[in-house]
Amino acid sequence: MNKAAIKLLMFIYGVLTILAVNAFELTPQAVNGVYQLAIPQRSAAGQTQKLKVEFGEMNGQKILATSACARCPGAGYKMQNEASRELGRPVFYNSMGIYIIAYDENTFVAVMADAPLGKKSLERA
Repeated sequence: MNKAAIKLLMFIYGVLTILAVNAFELTPQAVNGVYQLAIPQRSAAGQTQKLKVEFGEMNGQKILATSACARCPGAGYKMQNEASRELGRPVFYNSMGIYIIAYDENTFVAVMADAPLGKKSLERA
């Protein structure tokens, strides 16, 4: 084997190792609870920095449910299996176009996209 082939194999091994380390599964015991928001959001109870989050399964589909207060309407998100496999971490989506991506077992990032993940190419200005 030449040096280029060895370097390529080492690179592939490193990438696979990183992906295996970063891939994880969520459990209700680790996820369920009240989360502190980095940016306050408006709710029926006024502005809040806390969000109740529950993870579970319904009809064979993994879901994430959130609510800002007891009288606030909840939001439900379905796990996106293909995106989760590609990113190596759980990805949830709702019909309003909001993605919630698990950074780790108790940190989530919410993103509102203008197109489904992987369906729109970036345009250069």
